[in-house]
Amino acid sequence: MAIIEKIIDIIKLEVDDEHKDVEITADTDLKDDLYFNSLNIVVVINEIEEEYDIQFDYNEIQNVRTVKEIVNMINKLL
Repeated sequence: MAIIEKIIDIIKLEVDDEHKDVEITADTDLKDDLYFNSLNIVVVINEIEEEYDIQFDYNEIQNVRTVKEIVNMINKLL
């Protein structure tokens, strides 16, 4: 499974029921399109860190908004 597909699957687990119909793509903005708050983002980041056995720099992750940005950060750490 490609990284982006796995990230999208992880994100889908955290999406509220009222936003389940939003198509998640590389350009999906977690805050604007999925209405994620900081807790949602922390949960997703923790799941990704566990899945890939990596550790994000939390100063960098604070500015991440899109799926593509998350994938780019993962690729830097792998």
